Amino acid sequence: KPLKNECEKMKFLLELTSVFISFICIAWSKKCKTLDGYNCVFPFKFKDRTYSICTTIESNLSPWCATYTPYSRGWWGYCPPSCYTCGLSASISSSCNDDLARIASNTDFPWHVLIRRKETFDFTFCSGIIASEKWVMTTVSGLNTFKGQGKTTKLIQVGSSKMTEKYYIQTRKVEKTVLHEKFDPKTGVNDIALLKVVEKFKLTDLVIPLCMNIDGSIIQEGAYGTVSGISMTDRIVLQGDRLTIKKTNYVACNQPGVFCTLPNHGLKAVASGASLAMCVNGKCTLVGLLSTRLSSYSPEYNTFYSFTNIA
Repeated sequence: KPLKNECEKMKFLLELTSVFISFICIAWSKKCKTLDGYNCVFPFKFKDRTYSICTTIESNLSPWCATYTPYSRGWWGYCPPSCYTCGLSASISSSCNDDLARIASNTDFPWHVLIRRKETFDFTFCSGIIASEKWVMTTVSGLNTFKGQGKTTKLIQVGSSKMTEKYYIQTRKVEKTVLHEKFDPKTGVNDIALLKVVEKFKLTDLVIPLCMNIDGSIIQEGAYGTVSGISMTDRIVLQGDRLTIKKTNYVACNQPGVFCTLPNHGLKAVASGASLAMCVNGKCTLVGLLSTRLSSYSPEYNTFYSFTNIA
């Protein structure tokens, strides 16, 4: 039995290492060249809007960029997936650096993942983030909400802030689920899980991995980040707002690998796996995943939110 436990522990660590390596490949910034070999020019302006990454606007969801600025018709090209890097959305200020409670647009949180039953299109059980082209990071507490639902198939949905906006959505089946072997459902310690999808995500301005945080020092009293997640009152629309990290005397907030934020009454109860991101070196970076422990939605949302520390 001890040997089995050690093997399970190694399994999670090995898969986490695999995720980190694939993330590093995406995290490196590189010069973006179009499929026909021209350099993309950023930022560029198109129809009164400025773009800092390749866009799918008016292109049947095929990413493109300007190859000459100021942009004029004919000076453009299609972008390969390698043009995208983690944490760089179409609007960094909206993605991880603002304090406006709102219904999210599709480009606000392109790394957000909705995890749902295959049998029910318009109902989300938990959230997560894109860690790489084939891996999703979420919480064990979120996946546990599928228990008791009978025979069901989990699906990963990305590309749209609305569950029912089929045109933009990419849906993937789950190939593998890896849970942290030391997750404690009572305290929320080690509330983290990895999902591997069968088919790679197609990276666009609507589908981008979130950068991983490796600096624990940024998670401190008074620091703030932007949370994105599904609320209990509207389970089909993604919402976002600012949360501030707060040291409290609550037992749940003083567990190893856990930190808490002040409540946000605009967001109300948020589903497990919602992400908290901060702007680090000009990129949106994951610092925590919402942990709800014994229920699918945080029971203490009027007093605090607790997060699994990703650093």
